[in-house]
Amino acid sequence: MIRDTPTIDHLIVAARTLDAIRERLYWECGFGLVAGGPRSDGLTQHLVPFDAPHCPYLEVYTVHDERLAKERPNGRTLLDATTDGPAALLWAAAVPDAARTAARLRVLTGEDPGLRRGASVRADGERLPWTEAGMAAARRRPCLPFFQTWHDRPTRRARLPRELAAAGHRCTPLSYTALEVETTVDDLDAWLGTPAADLGVRVRRTVSDRPVAATIATDAGPVRLGFDR
Repeated sequence: MIRDTPTIDHLIVAARTLDAIRERLYWECGFGLVAGGPRSDGLTQHLVPFDAPHCPYLEVYTVHDERLAKERPNGRTLLDATTDGPAALLWAAAVPDAARTAARLRVLTGEDPGLRRGASVRADGERLPWTEAGMAAARRRPCLPFFQTWHDRPTRRARLPRELAAAGHRCTPLSYTALEVETTVDDLDAWLGTPAADLGVRVRRTVSDRPVAATIATDAGPVRLGFDR
């Protein structure tokens, strides 16, 4: 069997307005935000950078143009998910080789895993290339992660000092120590290719299929960011 051991890379959360999530992150967790920039689908991206060599982070989306957001699938998903307030949308597992993970998923599911190459474009225009797999399945069932391999790690690491300074954290996030997901289907271990518990992923057997909370190690101790409903 092809294996490509994953780690928790980032959690994607969303809110209707920037203030709704910025205040919560700062006062409940001690985290500041770095601007990522507006997108053509009516959404704006922000990041919470972590101080760690492997560069995990929290990705935050808000709405800057509701009309555009309603016209695009990503925007409609965010609007639907945030009717009652901020929500966790998706999560990503970092792997050494997304192409190898895609091959494993193809054997596992018999479906095209959607291997895709692209880049994250920061507010200053710098492009950070990645390869991902499994996004379509993760969108259908957000309890499952998509898989991402980041390239040019030296450039990502070189950005950390200025991103941490720009964020102005009250306490600095370091790593994900736990992620809580809800699902009724016992297939997360197979999807990950390793026991979910080994990654710190805790599964609740409920009727939904979504991430609901993360525990994050910081320089001031652990904090829990929850979106339970």
